[in-house]
Amino acid sequence: MMINLCKNRATTWMLTSAASTAAVVTLLLAPDRVIGWVHLVLDRVLWGDLIGHAALMGGLTAVLYAGMRFGFRRRFSQSLALAIFATLAISAITEAMQLFMEGRTPDRADFTANLLGIFITTSAICYQRLRVMFHNETI
Repeated sequence: MMINLCKNRATTWMLTSAASTAAVVTLLLAPDRVIGWVHLVLDRVLWGDLIGHAALMGGLTAVLYAGMRFGFRRRFSQSLALAIFATLAISAITEAMQLFMEGRTPDRADFTANLLGIFITTSAICYQRLRVMFHNETI
């Protein structure tokens, strides 16, 4: 059964996108003790919290873009717009939900770091797209 499920490209990308989204939301809404473990690593690096948030949202943007583009065979602009919108929505909702969680507070710096990750990933995707379009290169 699992072999047949993975043969379908759209299903595979949909499951990958859903699992990635669930992992990101779980991590962003994790209890304070779990976040403490993450900060044990990130606090040892200069701007570790910024890097962590940017990498998390950038990675999610890339996975959602790939899911739309290659799994559902959407156009480039449509895939990128949907990925950006979904990641922005997830970022805003998870920061807002922290208002109602004990030991967690929403932070504009975290949201800004999320936006930075989305921007960097979007720029990289657009750069690669332009290379392919104007230089006849393959991905």
